[in-house]
Amino acid sequence: MSWEQSRIQVQARCHGMCEGCGAAMREVHHRQPRGMGGVYGAAAETAHATSNLMGLCPGCHRFTETDPEQARQLGWLVRHGVSSRSVPARMVTVNGVGWFRLDDEAGYHWVDEGTALFVVRLANRG
Repeated sequence: MSWEQSRIQVQARCHGMCEGCGAAMREVHHRQPRGMGGVYGAAAETAHATSNLMGLCPGCHRFTETDPEQARQLGWLVRHGVSSRSVPARMVTVNGVGWFRLDDEAGYHWVDEGTALFVVRLANRG
């Protein structure tokens, strides 16, 4: 899927609302950073998969860059080598606030907090 298609799907999923705090969403954030110079080919498909993207306001996006350890604990950042699909994120959605696993069809699925915290801790082992 192209970056533009993924971006549109994320905007539709979050209904223009920041998935971090509920404010107005302005940016699409890659949970697993692309790295300097971007990505191409098969790597672009993974990077631009909707399971790897969140709609964030500028403040929440800035937070992921200034406090990456806390952002990883929220599932907003995912270490390289770990599938974004497997790591739930603490999110604000139209269905409420909680832990959700994102999928590649621009959907999300509720995950109970205990399971989410376990998976996030496991994914953050460095």
